[in-house]
Amino acid sequence: MKYKYLLFDLDNTLLSFDKSEAFALRQTFEDSGIPFLDEYEPIYHKINRTCWERFERNELTIAELKTLRMQLTLEQLCFDRDPILFSEQYRDHLSSTAFFVDGALELIQHLHGQYELIIITNGITKVQESRLKNTNLNPYFSHIVISEKIGTAKPNTAFFDYTFDQIGHPPKEEVLVIGDSLGSDILGGNNYGVDTCWHNFKLLENTKNIQPTYEIHQILDLKNILNT
Repeated sequence: MKYKYLLFDLDNTLLSFDKSEAFALRQTFEDSGIPFLDEYEPIYHKINRTCWERFERNELTIAELKTLRMQLTLEQLCFDRDPILFSEQYRDHLSSTAFFVDGALELIQHLHGQYELIIITNGITKVQESRLKNTNLNPYFSHIVISEKIGTAKPNTAFFDYTFDQIGHPPKEEVLVIGDSLGSDILGGNNYGVDTCWHNFKLLENTKNIQPTYEIHQILDLKNILNT
């Protein structure tokens, strides 16, 4: 086997963040006395994605991101609510969710014991740890690296330095990064000199100057790359 270490992103690679986000957002609005409308979701999603991109460029801290994304959403929708409380409620609901990407659990159970499996996620520690506990995924992974917990995020080199410290500095040619984000997972892996696999489950056009080693459209397609 060429690869011995598989570094998996979590959100929209193994667990469906889209489903978790939709559930948590609706519950948070309703808890705050605001009837939820479907058009609120894409507004929040765009703001949230922009905030995470700013975080990945070191333009925001994780603490600023937590509140700012809700502040901007509430302002755009013209609702007078405390963004700090709104953010806390949202994260509580997000932490309670557990939705697998189709085929993800089957894949991890198949790969476990053949490869060393590691999770690398840009996320909020409380949320990610809770969601992993809800899905009982922890026993399959030797290490779980969460950006908030270590103080740096993908695609920064420091994130991968930390990860490689944890897994004993294997040869880079034995490592494969798997994730859905070109800007964090694939760019981070490319810059670090390891092979990458883009989980392009939304069939997006790659308009960025970021080229993965492999591209898959379903997570189970990884088995074909690994020949397992």
